[in-house]
Amino acid sequence: MHLKLKNLVTKQEKINKEIVNLTNMISKNSAKWSISNPLENFEIDVQATSPVVGKSIKELNFWHATGATIVALRREGKLILSPGPYAVISPNDTIIFIGDQSAVDAVNLFLYPKK
Repeated sequence: MHLKLKNLVTKQEKINKEIVNLTNMISKNSAKWSISNPLENFEIDVQATSPVVGKSIKELNFWHATGATIVALRREGKLILSPGPYAVISPNDTIIFIGDQSAVDAVNLFLYPKK
């Protein structure tokens, strides 16, 4: 029984080393990914009451007003990638955009201005 226990402990130590190695590899890859992919996207739903409804991205001058770039629209379960300046915002659309934290704040205020 002592020999069996010793063998099990040896196996456990080997498995623990493998777990540590895998964890380190995952951490390295995660760090590389976040450095190589700084374009985290954000989403905001467009309610029917938003002043952007019925207007094109160009008409809204979206980037100039918010500092954010629209990369996609989600409409009725479908994704419209790179919608372009003539895409018109509809109620219940989800705007998917990239930008820094100040752009996120600006988009929220742009879609839902405080009264």
